[in-house]
Amino acid sequence: MASKTMEGYGYGSINGEDVLLSLRKERFPHMEGHVYLDHAGATIYGTHQLKHEMDMLSHKLYGNPHTSSAPASERTRDAIQMARQEIASFFNTSLEVYDIVFTSGATAGLKIIGETFPFSNQSVFAYGVDSHNSAVGIRSYAQSSGATVAALPTEMLDSFANQAASGGDAPIQDVYNLAAFSGECNFSGAKHSLDIIDAIQSEVLNAHDIEQYRVSGKATTSRGKWFVLLDAAKMAATTPIDLSLCTPDFMVISFYKLFGYPSGLGALFLKKTTSSYLRKSYYGGGTLAASLSSVNISRPHSEICRQFEDGTISYLSILACKFGFQSLRDLTMPAVQRHVSSITRYVHAKLCSLRHANGFSVCEIYGTHHQEYENAGSIIACNFLRSDGSYVGYAEFSNLAGMHDIHIRTGCFCNPGACQKFLKLTSNDMMSHIDHGHVCGDSMDIIEGRPTGAIRLSFGYMTTKEDVDLFLAFREYATCHPLRQSDFVK
Repeated sequence: MASKTMEGYGYGSINGEDVLLSLRKERFPHMEGHVYLDHAGATIYGTHQLKHEMDMLSHKLYGNPHTSSAPASERTRDAIQMARQEIASFFNTSLEVYDIVFTSGATAGLKIIGETFPFSNQSVFAYGVDSHNSAVGIRSYAQSSGATVAALPTEMLDSFANQAASGGDAPIQDVYNLAAFSGECNFSGAKHSLDIIDAIQSEVLNAHDIEQYRVSGKATTSRGKWFVLLDAAKMAATTPIDLSLCTPDFMVISFYKLFGYPSGLGALFLKKTTSSYLRKSYYGGGTLAASLSSVNISRPHSEICRQFEDGTISYLSILACKFGFQSLRDLTMPAVQRHVSSITRYVHAKLCSLRHANGFSVCEIYGTHHQEYENAGSIIACNFLRSDGSYVGYAEFSNLAGMHDIHIRTGCFCNPGACQKFLKLTSNDMMSHIDHGHVCGDSMDIIEGRPTGAIRLSFGYMTTKEDVDLFLAFREYATCHPLRQSDFVK
């Protein structure tokens, strides 16, 4: 492990005990016998999180936070407010800057923005072409309002980080544009600089950029006020995000991506200076301060976060988050980033070095890992090739891995833009795949000799070198020798 690729690996030692190995033994015994490399799908919860939550719930009574006077409900409200403060603190901001809305996950947060953003027939919705489907899906709301929609190449987005605003005409009053992008691509692990946020808010996007990559709608001047939506679902799990340095108007996260448990819970960050622009129509239980049934009168709750939390939120799950956050705070996010980056570099270097006896490459890797060496993401997307240059089907490989308790994800990972880009597929190619009957999640991995998706290896804060070495050994034997269960997972 003296190799430069492994610099930053692990979390040191305490009293002569390796922290990472102790972590795996004490908090993740359920990972024994498994090689889990799908942390971009969901990272793994520690048993200590579950024990702490059960202990808390066993000794204190918590009730529905919408019940006004019951002591158990008051305790719940206090705990929820503390949870909001802890989440804000984790991202180095405060509840004076952001309202934090609890949702069922990042997708639900993105949907809220789509439903409530004040799109008009003069607006623009622009998204990074490597965005997750949940962000791309906002275009349906934009299109229904007659807005122009554009899919921006990653190279253009990245160029904004070092680009000054054009200094053109002032924005047209009451015209609002939205730009959305992922902090880290969930297909390739490529990261975008968060300096993009300030650049777009400062009107760096112009009509030429929009027209060049227009997906639908009419040609536009794009002279409205720009708001920025950051999809941090992937990035937040392994990279420190400092909202005192960049202040997106909206940001979404999912907690199971950060620390495995609870699932079905996320947060939407609404910047206080911009949340008033949103136009909410539906107000469910808990969102209203007053309402009449026989007369068309309703008054939303004065707290913005309450206005957007329709119905009773998953309050017991919210209380459990503090134990996950404590785990990350103990390790520190910079240390998590260094550790995960070291694993990514190590696996990337190993896969790049693989050659068949005839000199042909064994692995085709997708991404910008060579450009982000010191700050590598936590994902490697790839496909394996035979000695004659033909592809090994990713579904075939995944099924074989699953038989040996090796957990990976395959396909396009709900990211058609990045999939198309890295696999060098045209839109006609993608349409041809659909005509062949290929749909998301099926096993149609090769069409006309070309892959329709990829194999994704993704790493978490508790991933060890042994995990990835076992995978690398499996990869070698899987294409060369018959397999036995005992060969890999002990």
